[in-house]
Amino acid sequence: MTKKVNFIFLLALFVYSSYCVIQLGMTWDVGFHHELGKARLNYLFSLGSDKASQKILASSESVWSHKFYPGAYATISTFFTFFLSKKYIIESIYLVNLAFSFLAVFGIKKLSSEFFNKQIGKLTFVLC
Repeated sequence: MTKKVNFIFLLALFVYSSYCVIQLGMTWDVGFHHELGKARLNYLFSLGSDKASQKILASSESVWSHKFYPGAYATISTFFTFFLSKKYIIESIYLVNLAFSFLAVFGIKKLSSEFFNKQIGKLTFVLC
């Protein structure tokens, strides 16, 4: 019975989160992170020979934080958004973020269950 209730709770949480992701619009930093991820991804796939991406990443004229911002997550999320529809790029960015956040919460639950016990793992999951 408890597993069924837990499953229904997680399913409802996932459906509601997906609905919220679809309803969100453009925020002020989504375009920046996506462009940063595209530039870094182009640079990585070209094995350093793409001079345009290298210039964007190294120049202080475009955005000063391109040089100093550690955009590993932006690069990884941009990579996964390339597999989804270009028509719904904002929604696909948010869906990738949602998937990463769900995986992170399940990972924290697993880690705390390993270090402590299952009850602490469940409590950590609910709090996160």
